[in-house]
Amino acid sequence: MRSVLAGCLALALAAPVAAQEADPDVKAGNGKAFPQGWTARFDKAGASASDVTFVTMGEGLHITAGPSGIEYDAANRAEGNFEVTASFTLMKP
Repeated sequence: MRSVLAGCLALALAAPVAAQEADPDVKAGNGKAFPQGWTARFDKAGASASDVTFVTMGEGLHITAGPSGIEYDAANRAEGNFEVTASFTLMKP
């Protein structure tokens, strides 16, 4: 019984560690400007838009993220009740 509990505890502790493979300090930027009107607020001090690749692609947007943050267009505002939908494609796990 103790070995089963120890095994479950080990798995429970290992899962969050495995999920943190992404390195927020990795810069994935291409040095190009964001699409017109878009800006970002990053979680890490000192991170900048040049650390991220963010371009228009077809009718959508393509982001290759480095430091974590929020990319947004301040002109896209909504008030009252609204719904937001999005689809995401993970290109590389």
